[in-house]
Amino acid sequence: MTEQFTEWKEISPNERMRVNYGLHQIGEQEPYITVTAEIEEKRGNRWVDSSFGTMPKEIAKHFPEFKELMRWHLVSPEAPMHYLANGQYWWEHILGTGKFELRSYDADPVEAFKSTILYGVLPTDEEELVLPKGAGRGKRPSEEPTLYGEEDVLDIRPWLEQRLPRIQQDFRDVVEQYDLKVFRTKKLKSVADGDVRGLKNKLLK
Repeated sequence: MTEQFTEWKEISPNERMRVNYGLHQIGEQEPYITVTAEIEEKRGNRWVDSSFGTMPKEIAKHFPEFKELMRWHLVSPEAPMHYLANGQYWWEHILGTGKFELRSYDADPVEAFKSTILYGVLPTDEEELVLPKGAGRGKRPSEEPTLYGEEDVLDIRPWLEQRLPRIQQDFRDVVEQYDLKVFRTKKLKSVADGDVRGLKNKLLK
């Protein structure tokens, strides 16, 4: 079985787009949700590959029904990728206690933390943890976060662990809502940037 596809949708006089999605299993790894898109450009009487990738802004604009699913990109049934380790890493940078200094090209720690832990997926998130506004790439926010009900605010992992079962249930609900199917591939070798057709062919084998 291959990944699931939407119908092609014209997004300009010379471009069309579709969303590819499903539960991607590589080898014996746990399957994870994947949501990507491809854009083709019309040249003469032919449609040719133009772009291929996650494209969150384009998907939200042209396929708004997949906006919610995009939040679950790369999430497996067990947890978001590196849920505890990366959550703690970005949390420390929000507090200013990280072992390494942020660099100008690093992500905004607040936004990276939100993305890593799927902040906001659960309706209680904003009640239990109030986050400051992000200050931009590589910058610590000027305000402190507020974590209710936890004595040790330096270690975010207990809070992350207690919300994990609810995320796992939401994952199952999302899989059912979008009727996601598992598609399997062998372990992929690295593909050079821009090799759109090669990557697509490997994914669809």
